[in-house]
Amino acid sequence: MGLPHWSHDRKCFYKYASAATAKLILEKNSLRWALPTSFNDPFDVQFDLRVEYDTDRVIDQALQNIVDLYMGRRHVPNGNKLAMVSNYFERPHLD
Repeated sequence: MGLPHWSHDRKCFYKYASAATAKLILEKNSLRWALPTSFNDPFDVQFDLRVEYDTDRVIDQALQNIVDLYMGRRHVPNGNKLAMVSNYFERPHLD
């Protein structure tokens, strides 16, 4: 099984490269592409991701988690932004 063949009507393609990389491309007459997993923009890779979920259940669970944080029944690791906010609004302790 060979690689798929795509046709196009473009006269040229562009590849962004630093000056040093462009020099190597011209010297070696070759190109190299990074793996899509190393891209820094998830929209550079086209894929069809579908996540099925019940919106009402997600909202209910999120609200319950917030109440549990406030009541001290749930703890978020230090450094977590949600933990910093919940600690700011920490429920007063009754002695």
